[in-house]
Amino acid sequence: MRFMPVALLGFALASLHPSTFADELFGDFYYTATPTEITITLYGGSAQSVIVPSQITNVPVRTIKATAFAGQSGFTNVIIPDSVTTFQGPTFSSCSSLASISLGGGLSALGDAPFAGCTNLATIAVHATNAAYSSIDGVLFNKSATTLLYYPLGKSGAYTIPDGTLTIAEHAFEVHPKLSSVTMPDSVVNIANSAFNSCTALGSVQVGNGVTNIGDFAFISCTNLSDLTLGSSVKTIGPMAFSGCTRLARVTLPSSLSNGDRLLCFRRMFDPGAHLLSRKCAESGRERLREHFRCGQGVLSARDQRLGPWFCRFEYRALESNDRARSAHSLHYGNSGYSHRR
Repeated sequence: MRFMPVALLGFALASLHPSTFADELFGDFYYTATPTEITITLYGGSAQSVIVPSQITNVPVRTIKATAFAGQSGFTNVIIPDSVTTFQGPTFSSCSSLASISLGGGLSALGDAPFAGCTNLATIAVHATNAAYSSIDGVLFNKSATTLLYYPLGKSGAYTIPDGTLTIAEHAFEVHPKLSSVTMPDSVVNIANSAFNSCTALGSVQVGNGVTNIGDFAFISCTNLSDLTLGSSVKTIGPMAFSGCTRLARVTLPSSLSNGDRLLCFRRMFDPGAHLLSRKCAESGRERLREHFRCGQGVLSARDQRLGPWFCRFEYRALESNDRARSAHSLHYGNSGYSHRR
């Protein structure tokens, strides 16, 4: 299951005249049927609040087809009955007026990008009997509330992730236009690939002390991000995790990263070619800067940031345990490799 935005033809489907389809009609719903289940293929109504039927001709509605509602803007609220088990794909993508949706107790498969482009969607409710999903303040989680699956695009402002969350799923916040800041509890261990990709309003992130992994492209193209504090347990940072964060002026790296790994991880955070570095090159970087990366935290502040594939220049400040600056150097990476300057 992914919540990434995808290119869709839902608007074209919605604009076609209902007679184009050979499916049967029940009220405002076109459907196909087998002896044991109904699949909703297209909604053709104009109601503001849509209630999907639980059965048609005494046969339960089990599936909602990909793009059955996609691209439509006439409704603000949708209620999914307990009988429905499956969304086949981007079922509600680009429904620009959709503000809330209630998922029934039987839903177990949401498919890929079911709510992509729903810019006004602020609330996803889940029936208490659902065995796969849950909702906290309108945000979609797995049943045990340990994985944050999707943060609706219609929410705005600051967000504090609930304590007890372990994982932020792939694409969970992707392309969110109104999220201004995120605070993570220490329970969070993993930030998956592209979790915050292209959150253009995101200005600050406090990564909890429990996070050990930040995935590939996790914060790529967060163009308003200016302050980043990584928790004390971070061990791996994926390639291009912060590439395109053109306003990022301060990065605090934790002591959980080894001396050489701080350099390599920092390099990988911004550079698309970083994951291609050989072991020899990485070891060379460790040797060159070993004496300058002392125990305690390393604070890197952008002095001249050019986020091209082979160049970045930052000021490195090594801090001792008393948090007083010991020395400062400028890190430069060009085609010939790393160097440092006083």
